[in-house]
Amino acid sequence: MEGLTIDFPPLPLPQGREYFVLRCDGQTRNVSLHDYDAIFAIPGLYEEVFRERLRCESGEVVSRAISFISAYKGMSIGSFRLLEIGAGNGVVGQELRRVGVGHLIGLDVSNIACEAAWRDRSTVYDDYIVADLDCLNEDMDRWLRKKIFNGLVAVASLGFADVAASAFRRALSFIQPKAFVAVTIKEDFLRGDDRTGFSQVFGDLRQNGFKQVFWERHIHRFSTSNEPIYYITLVLTNLT
Repeated sequence: MEGLTIDFPPLPLPQGREYFVLRCDGQTRNVSLHDYDAIFAIPGLYEEVFRERLRCESGEVVSRAISFISAYKGMSIGSFRLLEIGAGNGVVGQELRRVGVGHLIGLDVSNIACEAAWRDRSTVYDDYIVADLDCLNEDMDRWLRKKIFNGLVAVASLGFADVAASAFRRALSFIQPKAFVAVTIKEDFLRGDDRTGFSQVFGDLRQNGFKQVFWERHIHRFSTSNEPIYYITLVLTNLT
């Protein structure tokens, strides 16, 4: 990027502690890969770091999964009314629109993410809500319930310091009967010894009539030390 220099540290770091060194306007600082407010504040920085340098591909994979569920349910993608949580600056939303999603609401806890989405991709979302799912007020709760969502999407936003399991459960309460859930999630969070709560959430979904209809293990992105980081893309749909 013009006027910016981005470098990664030489030693491998755990995923939750990765950072890059940003040099801009004569200043140098370390930026955590999870400091999305700092990243979204600079137009194009997210795309340069995650899409170009770290080769993140989860948005494309979930779009492929959306095409699959359209065929599986016999519904046109244009009829999908989706809630995307952890929507960020709209990179995933742009992919969802590209494959033909008809109605899309973004939700994120960050005002800066919302501003970046409108700044960089002003036509992607029908609306974009800034809210904490763990402490929604009654007006926002009612507003979301009136939207008749037939799908929920979360791409690489579950866990770490982003969307907690409790917030994900709250988001699930806004989708309609026979809706679907499409996520990309770190594979560790689906194991029996998971402590984030997500393994339990997906187990509860299956106990309550959701069937897994799509599963793909794939490279979500590469680490700052150029090692592959694997995620799972899952789609579950309610058959009850």
